[in-house]
Amino acid sequence: MSGQPARRRDGEPIKVLLMTRAPVGGLWRHILDLMDGLLSRGFELGVVVDSLRASDYALETLERFRPRLSLGVHLLDMPRLPGLNDLSITRETRRLLKELEPDIVHGHSAKGGLYARLSAWGLPTKAAYTPHGGSLHYNASTWEGRFFLGGERLLMPLCDQFLFESRYSERGYSAKVGNTEGRSRVVFNGLAAREFRGGPTMLDRPAYDFAFAGEMRTIKGVDLFLKAMATLKRPDGSNAKAVLLGDGPLAETYRTMAQELGLEDTVTFLGRRPIREAFESTNTIVVPSRAESLPYIVMEAIAAGKRVIASDVGGIGEIFGPTRHALIKPDSVDALAAAMLADLDPSQREPDALLQTRYDYVAENFHVDTMVDQIAEAYRDLLG
Repeated sequence: MSGQPARRRDGEPIKVLLMTRAPVGGLWRHILDLMDGLLSRGFELGVVVDSLRASDYALETLERFRPRLSLGVHLLDMPRLPGLNDLSITRETRRLLKELEPDIVHGHSAKGGLYARLSAWGLPTKAAYTPHGGSLHYNASTWEGRFFLGGERLLMPLCDQFLFESRYSERGYSAKVGNTEGRSRVVFNGLAAREFRGGPTMLDRPAYDFAFAGEMRTIKGVDLFLKAMATLKRPDGSNAKAVLLGDGPLAETYRTMAQELGLEDTVTFLGRRPIREAFESTNTIVVPSRAESLPYIVMEAIAAGKRVIASDVGGIGEIFGPTRHALIKPDSVDALAAAMLADLDPSQREPDALLQTRYDYVAENFHVDTMVDQIAEAYRDLLG
């Protein structure tokens, strides 16, 4: 834990309001870890989230934090798509800033960043922004991309501090939106010490050959995973088996796809479950994403001692570090199926030495205390 005080020059605690639309997945884990770390370092906090997307799990975690959040928990009906409702939400968040008088409002993902930056405009509150992918997943060659990236360009002058979770995101923002030099820091997401198992740790008799854990969305490549599974056989000729953990807007679509591919007996959908259930049932985690920022599932799987088959997208290469060459071509069923088929054959799997190198790199570079210390330092510097 950093020894630097979480206080302003006048001796008062630094007050931070965290804001996001969708309290789900790795983004929500990041905010929970950040809140816990900042509170233990003496910051005063509050949080604003979308009431429409808040799952029972998100609401439960907020209730656990509520007694420690001096700036409160605020649930607002934040729309996913741009519209007139954004004006009313901006008015409400601006009212909160005037009432709570935080030193910093930190927006997470595109909508959180929108409200944070617009709400702080003209007020003493400083605005920080972490995209978490967000608008950066759009291509400037499409009308949607031009709209969202154009919005980011308009908001750029309103941001006092960009905190990117990967070098990939920082480079992507500069290329697609504009140069953030002088207002930009890269702070990797991190894991707690208890999550590191000490090295590769394999089950003797795993229940499944592969596991997917994540949101059921097109960007996560679940369809690629299912199509690859339909082609796989173990060396003894039996069908490979897989388990999928997670929920999302396309969950039923993917269940239907699995049936159409004849995977009823080989693929199991468990819905939203703790990630440890995946680690307790397989030795290989598959991350077939079409786009990512810096996904927690990759770090968590490596820390748990598992093999990871992942697409070379976003910041995943930054997590793999010296073993980045093992990443596969994205958006390719053939490349994914080939990597999974090799994993089924003990003679073709990644050697233990490579897995240990990957584990050691993650253990050294992706720790939650480092993440919180660096963000806390950015907050202090922002206040001069």
